[in-house]
Amino acid sequence: MNTKSLITLEFNKIRDLLTEKAISPMGKALCQELLPSANFVAVQRGQEETAQALNFLMKMGSLPLGGIRDIRPAVQRAEMSGMLMIEELFGVGEFIYVCGKVVRYAKAQAKRDYFDIIDPQFDSIRLVAELEKEISRCIQNERDIADDASPKLSEIRRGMKVTSSRINEALNSVIH
Repeated sequence: MNTKSLITLEFNKIRDLLTEKAISPMGKALCQELLPSANFVAVQRGQEETAQALNFLMKMGSLPLGGIRDIRPAVQRAEMSGMLMIEELFGVGEFIYVCGKVVRYAKAQAKRDYFDIIDPQFDSIRLVAELEKEISRCIQNERDIADDASPKLSEIRRGMKVTSSRINEALNSVIH
């Protein structure tokens, strides 16, 4: 479809309304990339997918997407063997956790009904439970690494506590 037709149909306004409804940053980006299709089969498939998704949501309610984050920059950095910051690792752990909630939510529905178009999309979500578990063990929040994240860190922090205690004892003895 040409640009003039898109402007006449005010397609950008429709796309903006859809984008406002998207919950995640990734969903918003996908909405902004949408363009009309002249492929009848693709349009029909999209309508069937939308109808199934609406039916799914009417039966089950909204997907549990609270806490979803855009981890694409962190994933790109990791793919280039880059180091991730604490908040990025925490975000990856949160993302995996939310994906797990979505999969469990979908499987609960699948026990009652089968949605031939959207169920395979839920099935395509590959959870990395070991990574989520390791991140949650090592990263306490967006700023703090757990003392026992590694043996070396544990040793260093124990040494810091001992040194701090000695300094406090020395200062107290000077004051008294």
